[in-house]
Amino acid sequence: MIDSKPSEKDRRKYRRLDLNLPIAFEILEEDTRDCSINFAKTRNVSTGGAYFESISDTRIKPDMKLKIVFDTPESLNSFGLNNVFKSPKLEAVAKVVRVTDVVEEDQENDVMTRKVGIAVSFDEDLRILF
Repeated sequence: MIDSKPSEKDRRKYRRLDLNLPIAFEILEEDTRDCSINFAKTRNVSTGGAYFESISDTRIKPDMKLKIVFDTPESLNSFGLNNVFKSPKLEAVAKVVRVTDVVEEDQENDVMTRKVGIAVSFDEDLRILF
């Protein structure tokens, strides 16, 4: 069992796991007419929220609601039935708490990549989608 409490030095409410999971997300705001689905990868996930980086959407603002679907790794299919069932996906509704610009420099290829870092807190428990 994983202890979800952080160390005493960490001020966060939940311990974060460094997980790079593919996700799909969409904005749930009523005044947003664009219903496009965006893709990203998480940098870390906890029972209370997640942080991910996306190159696809710069309209994200703090306090917006997002619907997020996490693609779980095959290792989470603990029943050994990979040929019968796909790994489950996790779904959550979350509130954006922080948005930051992230610039990564690939020195080998002399390329700069601009992303949007998005921190969210889950509004409800994660749901498992089979």
